[in-house]
Amino acid sequence: MTLLSLLGGSAISCLIVASPMVYWPLLVFAWLLTVHGARKAQLVICHHAVHANLTGNKLYDKAIFEGLSTFLLIQDYHGYVQDHIRLHHGPALATLEDPDVKVLLRLGFLAGKDREWLWRHLYWTLCSPRCHGLFLRARLKANFMTAPAYRRVMAMVYVSMVFGTLLLIGGWLSWLFAWFIPIVFLYHVAAILQFLSEHLWLYGKPNHKSNREDQK
Repeated sequence: MTLLSLLGGSAISCLIVASPMVYWPLLVFAWLLTVHGARKAQLVICHHAVHANLTGNKLYDKAIFEGLSTFLLIQDYHGYVQDHIRLHHGPALATLEDPDVKVLLRLGFLAGKDREWLWRHLYWTLCSPRCHGLFLRARLKANFMTAPAYRRVMAMVYVSMVFGTLLLIGGWLSWLFAWFIPIVFLYHVAAILQFLSEHLWLYGKPNHKSNREDQK
């Protein structure tokens, strides 16, 4: 169902782009399908794969993770293990050492701000070129610079095949609306909303001793 949503949404987008422009507003619904499939691939399939509980075989799970992460050009297996397993699932969870917290701080979500300010900042961030630039830069770096050599080769071959096909047979407009917009910009929007709502970030453990003293 995940791949059906991802690829089906893209296919519907291609059909809409090939139709008269009066139908183009329907792209919004196709994008919802595509982004749903992409985020579910990362948050469910890749997440379970990195914990080695997707198929029960660690090598198969790793292969699935690397295939999907290459297809979507998101963080590779080894980088995700470091950020998610060793840091996010360790004592660093929801602290300044948590990679997810670092992302939110870089995006300007600062502790101590009131709720109204944070909502305004969220609206601005979702459409901020800087925000999308940071996300895109991190994705490209993970695929072409910091990933293991075999994974960098996978990404280069994949991107070469995509752009080679577009150069040979065209279809740039369809690719832009069916893939680039939902898998880049809208994917980033969904990721930010997920980051913000996943945990109580920087929420310290209650000081029970102080609470008892206050009650005296």
